[in-house]
Amino acid sequence: MKTNTQTTAKADSGIMSIVLVAFVGLAILFGAGFANSGTIHDSAHDTRHITGFACH
Repeated sequence: MKTNTQTTAKADSGIMSIVLVAFVGLAILFGAGFANSGTIHDSAHDTRHITGFACH
């Protein structure tokens, strides 16, 4: 007797991957298209300070 348990798990994993990639893509699109450039700069600037990179 053959079960479809593994096939279902692979299908669910594929759908979740597609959803995750779509979400990340939309977040990048929002950041590039709609966010204020000053906000993006400040976020990158603060991240550089937190990680210890010199920026000035």
